[in-house]
Amino acid sequence: MTSKSIKGFTGKQGMMMPKGGHPKLTDDEIGNAVAYIVSQSK
Repeated sequence: MTSKSIKGFTGKQGMMMPKGGHPKLTDDEIGNAVAYIVSQSK
């Protein structure tokens, strides 16, 4: 899940830009954001 957030993703529903379109974010920052979003969805 985190790797697609970092590298970007293209699927049937559309695409997600690498790092959400914010290339200055570090991989750790993206990982922390993904972990936070997942924790809030439970």
